Amino acid sequence: MSKNSNENWKVKEQREERKERLRKLKTEDGQKKKMGKSFSWKSFLTLVIALAIIVGLAAVAMINKGFRERFTTVAIVNDKYEVKALEANYILGNTFYNMTQLPAFNPGASSILTSPVTTDDGFMPIRDNLLTIFENQIKTNYGLYARALESDTKLAEEDEQFLEAFRMQMEYSAMQQGMTANDLMQQFFGPGATFRSLRPIMERQLLAARYQDDLIENYEFSEEEIQAEYEESPHLYDAVSFHIFSINNATPDRREDPAETDADDTDDVADEEPADDNTPVEEDADKADEDGEEETVPAEETEEEKNARLEAEALAKAERMAASVTSEEDFFKEVLAYCTPEQEEIFRSDEKATLVKNGKYEELPADLAEWLFDESREEGDTTVITMNGSHSVVYFVERRLNETQAFSSRHILVKLEENAEKDAETLKKEAEEKANKILDEYKAGEKSEEAFALLAEKYSEDPGSNVNGGLYEDVEPGRFVKEYETWCLDPVRKEGDVTVVFVESTNYQGYHIIYFKSLGEPAWIKGIESLLAAEKIQAQLEEIRDSASYEAVEEAMKLVIPADQKVLESVRESIAARPSEAEELTGEDEEAETPTGE
Repeated sequence: MSKNSNENWKVKEQREERKERLRKLKTEDGQKKKMGKSFSWKSFLTLVIALAIIVGLAAVAMINKGFRERFTTVAIVNDKYEVKALEANYILGNTFYNMTQLPAFNPGASSILTSPVTTDDGFMPIRDNLLTIFENQIKTNYGLYARALESDTKLAEEDEQFLEAFRMQMEYSAMQQGMTANDLMQQFFGPGATFRSLRPIMERQLLAARYQDDLIENYEFSEEEIQAEYEESPHLYDAVSFHIFSINNATPDRREDPAETDADDTDDVADEEPADDNTPVEEDADKADEDGEEETVPAEETEEEKNARLEAEALAKAERMAASVTSEEDFFKEVLAYCTPEQEEIFRSDEKATLVKNGKYEELPADLAEWLFDESREEGDTTVITMNGSHSVVYFVERRLNETQAFSSRHILVKLEENAEKDAETLKKEAEEKANKILDEYKAGEKSEEAFALLAEKYSEDPGSNVNGGLYEDVEPGRFVKEYETWCLDPVRKEGDVTVVFVESTNYQGYHIIYFKSLGEPAWIKGIESLLAAEKIQAQLEEIRDSASYEAVEEAMKLVIPADQKVLESVRESIAARPSEAEELTGEDEEAETPTGE
């Protein structure tokens, strides 16, 4: 059979098969048959179960990813802003950590959340108190946020730095604990918390805070307002200078200053009469025996009696010292007479070692502050104040307005290299040359603060400031090393002055290239302005909060720092069943006044 004949035969066969199939689909009168339906419950149930498993797995995945927390509205503020559960958890996660130093979404936090606590509104579970805090805070936050948008307030560079620092801190802490940054954030802020999901929330809060800072910065107060506040509480804005020396149980007995008493001691010895070898010591002893008087042996002291005796002796020493002092010179002499040999070296090298300058009322122990700031206090007054297990002898020098001024500056730190193969002088010389080279680079440029800041970011070895151009603002005197402060606080200093100083401290050795920026206001004026500003902003924040509307979605609120609802309800019922403090007091009074029947 040929190839073509074979193919024709196959085609003919396929046509016949097709006709047979079509014939079976028709009735005897040539009409198309209706298709029959078959149904299998088994197949249907299998399909339903499969779909349910798929949906369930998807739901679990969404829950684990925090979709509910990200997209569920738990409150509406000012009829405009929908607050999601994640934002509430971020705010209260921070609040909870500040209260307990624990992450709010750790397993152990649930029992803490249901614990009762006393608040201004009465006794309630901690979680209920946190929700009250949240309501007040979210109303204030969105009130400030809305005003920030209206005033076209923008985030500053330091806000971006804060966000980046937050991300880096989370990654570093997570790495130390062997987990991912997202896992760590979810321990603090709940499901769905990632840097990406939290960033918009944090940006809103930062913008609100930026607007608040702008409000405060624009406050101005008159001289009359400042003076009135000072006259109301002068002790808060004055500073005192005084000497102080502590005497305790370990303080030795008073001794003369060898430098002053060596000659006197020689004279005293020469004037003494020689001892009489025939002094009747033994006769006196025999006479005592003859009189029938027995020698008394002191009873052994108990530890408690010994401590009491030493305490009384220490107090007596302090009182004698205070009574002997009539001038600063006297105070120094008495310190040398009572100090230990170890202390003596310090005090002899610095006669002002006992002097405290610019003591502030709120920073001193209460008893000491009350005595120093007494209106009747005069120069030369002394006293003994017992505190912290010792008796402090205090000598009053002066009280005056706290005129201390904070200063602002930028700096570039060049540390001495750590190299055991080079001697100290070589290392110092190399660091000095490097510092001077940087200074020359600055002088060769435009010599502006901005140019100095760029060099600080490029060269400075101070990790605390090289990310922000070496800037330290409003530094209170006493916080920086002496050489640095001495130059900055020189009365001739003016903005833009630049120098290089060498510092050798216990922490490092190196050169500071310093750019002087400014001096702040005197501390007493700044303190008053800060207080007045705090009062003013507090009033504004309360007005913003009180004028805001707030509507909580109760069912959705279960996603916010969740706790066992049954336990919560039980605690609430227990609190409600307790008598109020007023009722308890009333009951006690009635019981006390009940007649005895006699």
